[in-house]
Amino acid sequence: GRLGLNVARYWKNKNSDIKVYLRFRSDNEERRQNLEAEGFKVASNDNQLNEVTVENVVFCAPPTGNPNYAQDVEDGFKYLKEGGLFVFTSAGSVYAEDSGASVNEESELKRTERSGKLIDAENCVISKKGCVVRLGGLYNAESGVHNYFARGGE
Repeated sequence: GRLGLNVARYWKNKNSDIKVYLRFRSDNEERRQNLEAEGFKVASNDNQLNEVTVENVVFCAPPTGNPNYAQDVEDGFKYLKEGGLFVFTSAGSVYAEDSGASVNEESELKRTERSGKLIDAENCVISKKGCVVRLGGLYNAESGVHNYFARGGE
């Protein structure tokens, strides 16, 4: 997704000599070619990564359309070297609070179809000593809820 690509590009720009692997659920030849041209190693299934292990894993894919989301997050740990860092990007939408009040790690959670997948994945990551970051929203000039309202709610 957008966030994962932003993180990967940032790492690649800061450390041009490192290998950055990108793992997708589906194969898209044009995307693969474009990203490989940028210097990334691209995989769309586990067989393409075989024995790869890395120091850092960032899992930042949305749960939309993925009935095996928590399992996919857990599977991400197999690529992590012992002592490495696993970061999972979750969302503030897991919180029950929706009227603008402050929230923190102890705030009540609300389980929906989508947030339930995130909560299950968070629990997996925490149980394996990974790091969970709950983001408030993803915005840039081209995408975000602000564009919906700028188009008059369409």
